[in-house]
Amino acid sequence: MDYHLWWREGYFAESKLYARPLSGDSNSIDTIFDSHSYEKGALVIHLMRHIANRQPKTKGSSENFSQALKLYLDGKGGGNVRNDHLQAALESINHRSWQEFFDQWVRSKGHPIISAEINIKENTIVGMIEQVQATRETNRWRAFSFPLDIEIIGKRGEKVIQTVQIDQATQSFQLDLGFPPSAFNLDPDLIVPAEIEFRGSKVTLRANWLRILRHSTKEKSRLVALKRLFQVKPSTSDWRTYVDTIMADPSLYIKAESIAILSQYLEGFSHIERIIDHIADLPSSQLDLSIRRALAHGKTWLANHSPKQASHEAVLQWQSEYNASQYTSEREAILNKMSYAKLSMAQEFALERLQESHWVTKDRAHLIDVLTRTPSSISRNFIFKMIESGSYHWFKRIIDNLLLNGYQDEDLPAALINRAKNARYDYEIIYAIKSLSIQEEAKDEVCPFLYAMKGIGSAERAHFKDIQQAAIKAINKLECQKL
Repeated sequence: MDYHLWWREGYFAESKLYARPLSGDSNSIDTIFDSHSYEKGALVIHLMRHIANRQPKTKGSSENFSQALKLYLDGKGGGNVRNDHLQAALESINHRSWQEFFDQWVRSKGHPIISAEINIKENTIVGMIEQVQATRETNRWRAFSFPLDIEIIGKRGEKVIQTVQIDQATQSFQLDLGFPPSAFNLDPDLIVPAEIEFRGSKVTLRANWLRILRHSTKEKSRLVALKRLFQVKPSTSDWRTYVDTIMADPSLYIKAESIAILSQYLEGFSHIERIIDHIADLPSSQLDLSIRRALAHGKTWLANHSPKQASHEAVLQWQSEYNASQYTSEREAILNKMSYAKLSMAQEFALERLQESHWVTKDRAHLIDVLTRTPSSISRNFIFKMIESGSYHWFKRIIDNLLLNGYQDEDLPAALINRAKNARYDYEIIYAIKSLSIQEEAKDEVCPFLYAMKGIGSAERAHFKDIQQAAIKAINKLECQKL
């Protein structure tokens, strides 16, 4: 699987904390390296290319988007550029206005959040698309405009893609197919940076996603169907059906991604073992980095939920091998093996190694991940010490790991506030504020601090405007009431 899915998940996660336009103040320390600049930027370029190439080719054999990029680089290469320079290049090649696209996707914040209801009626698909992002205060745009591909699987094996142009906040459509459809999916190639929710009977939707998983030729579509199937805990009979379908899938990536999806439920234990055993039997040349990472996740989960544990002596031997190894990648593999087999010993070992000064940055990252991806009583003191006084690099890595795993601790808000109060650099304060913006259970503690940050002035911090903006966004998100 390419990085496209990870880009979407990274941007959508950050958009829950705050939203901003892609264009704007590039000198702001709050925006240069965030997931809006990188992940959302890549997603918008992907959509841009898709729309440009749907137009008839203007000249030559190369795609319209490639021609526009060449024109853009030939005219502006080596110089300073603005968004409207790329817009002009696209308009020159496509002979159409790109003003609305750039206004919505580049110069405004947010993305479409779609609530969809799709019904199958004989040889027809009838749908209702609602864009609900305006009601959730993520964007001033009530309705984005974009082409929405609809994948349709027929009862006799037909497979077609039809496109509906979406440009209204509430929009209905009807597709007359000429054959009886059995399943559907919206945006099967994940072209549009949109979050899509489906309304309707859970039983009907579950049957729909199973058909997509079995019959779609599109890998991304099958993976989305797999994730939707497991949004609700399967029944005993469904477990076998779903996992048999996963095992029959031709894609290794689907099998690898299913490991993390199944690990939501303890009932997935034997099924994850089955999938891991299947992948482990394949030649190593077929296993790229993403598949190896999925296997590592699965083995860690199995180790943490299984009575089968490696012996104390075996782990001590691995620790000796770690200390003797001269290669970072080899040390990471040994550390992962320890955490799969005996997490408590691995965490105690990681704490000891972090007290030593000779480990390189990558080693420290691996050691910190062992302590924070599955927090425990062993690692708690270290976590809070690093949150309050560790370097910004490690502070951010720890917070990212904790939030990714939904870590809850009543002392976490206070630690983040202390970090912000004692921060040396302004960007530490901003990141602490963003992290506080999702601490809804601690509003009484968090909101007074946010109002204090809202009132910070130039005499206190050089980037006081960025801090004020972050605080205002957090106040609005938590719906703080000033006392």
